[in-house]
Amino acid sequence: MSMNIQKTIMDLRREKGYTQEKLAELLGVTTAAVSKWETGNSYPDITLLPQLAEIFDVSLDYLFDHNTVCNKTISDVIAEANHLSKERNRDGAIALISRTLARYPNNDQLIFELARHRFIAARYKGKNECQTMLQDAEKGFNIVAENTKNDNRRVWAYKFLTTVATIQKDYNKARSYNNHIVGSRGLYPKVDRAIIEIIQYNNTNALHYSKEVMYESIVEYSLMVSWIVNYHLLHNEVDEAICETKRATCVLRKFNENGLFDNDLSVVWEGLAWAYAKKKDFKNVLICLEEACNYAVKCDRAENGFAHNVYGMMNDSIEAEEKISSRKNLFDTIESAERHEYDPARESAQFKKIIEKLRV
Repeated sequence: MSMNIQKTIMDLRREKGYTQEKLAELLGVTTAAVSKWETGNSYPDITLLPQLAEIFDVSLDYLFDHNTVCNKTISDVIAEANHLSKERNRDGAIALISRTLARYPNNDQLIFELARHRFIAARYKGKNECQTMLQDAEKGFNIVAENTKNDNRRVWAYKFLTTVATIQKDYNKARSYNNHIVGSRGLYPKVDRAIIEIIQYNNTNALHYSKEVMYESIVEYSLMVSWIVNYHLLHNEVDEAICETKRATCVLRKFNENGLFDNDLSVVWEGLAWAYAKKKDFKNVLICLEEACNYAVKCDRAENGFAHNVYGMMNDSIEAEEKISSRKNLFDTIESAERHEYDPARESAQFKKIIEKLRV
């Protein structure tokens, strides 16, 4: 039996994240037996080798022939493949993962990475080869989606399957795949659906839906900004809060058609005022509060202020008189005990004027 088998077993066990106790449990042997294998003091019984190969997702010959290429961990292979791809050696990346997959035939991470690199390489190929690569990538992603125990890898497989089906103009299949996607970092099912709609139909309805998704994304951004800014301010990270609020005012102003984001801008400007108050920069405090006040007043005067629209999106049954007042929200925030940093400015004529404008 190969003298390298002890290192092979140790490397494979660690790649799986198993302890010696866990491997022993899976094999029905003692922990001491596994320890002796890994130190080279003994070897596993030959009848255990098929079970070892199955547990580690490798071929039997791999247990005996742990060559230089496969001495690398799966993470090392994937990192090298990514480097080759960045260097435009995409075929080299595919070949490297394919060779490693021959040693780990059931490893869903390698199956996923091979499919991903084929998907990337397809766009640089001629029409026929592109189609072949996309089909091979689709097969790989389907295997992962149906068999992996890694939830994140599964939804990413469905993300790629959605894109492949869209490229192939199989829009019903694309929608079916997209239905399996859940939102997590880098995954935006609504955006993918909008892309499918506008590519398939290329009409004003599809355009309207895409714009609707875009504005919904901005709404979500504005909500997140408020929480992020509050976090920074409550942790005295004032400069970070100022940076986030200034960026938010720029973004929201760009999308503020027909006053859609007046309420959000009011909230963001007040957050910026609070940040400046913590720095005792009361000149900028008053400038920002004036902006917050103007947007709040404008929102309430509009027939369909966005503060009302947001409530309508959450609950269409809310009656008009129950819908929020942007001015009241701002007034309550400024007058709250939490905003004691405003106290040095409260006696100024400009501050009092702002408060009067906000009284409902």
